[in-house]
Amino acid sequence: MTQRFLLYIDLLGFSDIVRTRQHLMPDLFKILDHSNAYKHHSFKAIQFSDTLLVYNEIPATSGHDKSYYAMYLSEFAQEIQYMLLGRDVFFRGLITYGQFIDTGATPNETYKNIRAFWGESLVTAYNVEKTIQAIGLFVDGTAHPHIKIFDTHPYDEQRKIWFVDTATMLRGKF
Repeated sequence: MTQRFLLYIDLLGFSDIVRTRQHLMPDLFKILDHSNAYKHHSFKAIQFSDTLLVYNEIPATSGHDKSYYAMYLSEFAQEIQYMLLGRDVFFRGLITYGQFIDTGATPNETYKNIRAFWGESLVTAYNVEKTIQAIGLFVDGTAHPHIKIFDTHPYDEQRKIWFVDTATMLRGKF
């Protein structure tokens, strides 16, 4: 399996939005659809229901590549956060690094009617994101060493989870 960085974004309160503020739905999906993650040649994105997944398509072969991918994933989350401002809609996101397969990323003869994706990083992101009691972007211990542009703050040191402060860039470290 291919090791990839994975950004997992979950729109919070989605069921409530569908029930009580359905008029927001087209706008929310337009925001996600306009993410630069779809435009960057190194990344692929998958949208399903209230979850957006973004991952590097080209493998990371160096420390520079890993920092590059982690930076762009942080910036994609930052962009979505800014686009959601004023809509009273928030997300919780996690960047992790691990095995991830997406059969829809390349032409596939195995599956004719579905796009299948799975991997350790997806399971990790899903499980960890549900335990975080805050909004914004977080990173786990597999990806944290590669966050070089934005400040990070410990969220759960025992479980190795950090908050990524996309509003504050590290000074003098890039």
